[in-house]
Amino acid sequence: MYQLSKTGVEVTPNSSFLSSWLKNHCTGAQVMGNIAELILRNHDSGNLNPDALAQAESWARKGLELTVSARKVSALKIDVCEEAFAMLLYNLAMVREVFSLLFMSFVDSQSNFL
Repeated sequence: MYQLSKTGVEVTPNSSFLSSWLKNHCTGAQVMGNIAELILRNHDSGNLNPDALAQAESWARKGLELTVSARKVSALKIDVCEEAFAMLLYNLAMVREVFSLLFMSFVDSQSNFL
């Protein structure tokens, strides 16, 4: 667990510690994805504003960043990280789809004035 090097004592985590840390990391990312989804669910399509959409996208992106970084650390596939990765990709795609629908409805409403 501890190793002496030229610069001092270094801590080398064992595999159970790393696995536990990665699971906690990815569970936190899942919570971020859930927050993004809740932001979208709490606004119906006619009431969704760009600020709420930006918040949802921010939560989904940060969760995805955490999951990607956790997947890079470990050569082993950890179920909770793989599930979080898939969920967050889906959430981000859902946010982008809602954004495009909001944008298209805005463009349509503006074309009526021309």
